[in-house]
Amino acid sequence: DVDGLTAHEAAWEALVPDAIEPNVFYEPWMLIPALRAFGPGPDLRIVFVYAPDPARPDGPSLLCGVFPLQRQSRWKGLPAPALSFLTHKYCFLTIPLIRTVVAKQTLAALFKWLTTSPEGTPLLEFTLIAGEGSFHRLLVDEMYTGGRLSFVSDCYTRAFMKMHSGADAYLQASIKGDRRREIRRRERLLSEQGEVKYAALQNEDDPEAWLREFLRIEAAGWKGREGTALACRKEDEQYFLNIAREGHRRGRLLMHALHVGISPVAFNCYFRAGSGCYYFKPTFREEYAQFGPGRLLEVETIRRLHSMPELQWADSCTAPDNELLNSLWMERRTIMSLCVSTGRTPGDLVVSLSPALRWIKQKLRRGDNHVNRERGL
Repeated sequence: DVDGLTAHEAAWEALVPDAIEPNVFYEPWMLIPALRAFGPGPDLRIVFVYAPDPARPDGPSLLCGVFPLQRQSRWKGLPAPALSFLTHKYCFLTIPLIRTVVAKQTLAALFKWLTTSPEGTPLLEFTLIAGEGSFHRLLVDEMYTGGRLSFVSDCYTRAFMKMHSGADAYLQASIKGDRRREIRRRERLLSEQGEVKYAALQNEDDPEAWLREFLRIEAAGWKGREGTALACRKEDEQYFLNIAREGHRRGRLLMHALHVGISPVAFNCYFRAGSGCYYFKPTFREEYAQFGPGRLLEVETIRRLHSMPELQWADSCTAPDNELLNSLWMERRTIMSLCVSTGRTPGDLVVSLSPALRWIKQKLRRGDNHVNRERGL
């Protein structure tokens, strides 16, 4: 029951600044609208871990962790139920929010619940978590001390940016000289179409015109033709408008635009969390594609993000082969999916056999490809 989450919302909000790692996609103002838009489903489990507050022993309990989970009756087709961290089409990270000062105890409590509760399962799948950082170290320590078997089912890197001493130094290091000259050339050519101006949505601005233009331009391009633009589905559009409006109200929405004359040509959208921000979506008008407006805007965005002293990093939230941000952002973040046995039968067996089963599948796939080539298929 999504409405039942409101009873935890105040404590959930208070947990966010004290979390061991930020994750904007699991904050209540982003997760609850996602559940309303895309449906929680009968298999949703959101586990809240509470403990006595040492600062106020006689007061209300302290929320120490939030774990949004989705139950699967079979993990990757195998006869073993699992709980997997909740994802949806606009969720690009599933690190749970865990209070720093009790992080070890909180994660241990989750595994104890998985082992002893009727709701528990033999397997816990961490999808789209960082392969480094505070939470990853916490998880590794828990697996070691608990003697828990694990299997990495997927692992890759995506573009990541750590703010340097200045934007000019960063761009000098990240973009080779010939590419920098090409970017300047395209900007000059674009300026022949009209005055090129860059803008950022300010806290005092009304975001509605920005959001509507973003949706209109995206729907007019290839995403609209393929049916993947936000405006193609009412629930997707409403979700974006809800989180963008709330993000702007909280000072957490970052939007940048490139204009030619008075017409917007390209937009991008980020959401802030902790000392960093997460890239959400870009769009541009296809009739200007020859000028590379998306690349021009991203170069300008690098400058603007570096000018914000409180920002230390940006996560691209992109696929590993994203050419644009891979060519502009120097660092990489490891993203992995990890399945952990909780100790319940048959968790240890499934995790132990998973590497061999993956090897067999790969061999069979290669064999099928060889047969198809022999047949000319």
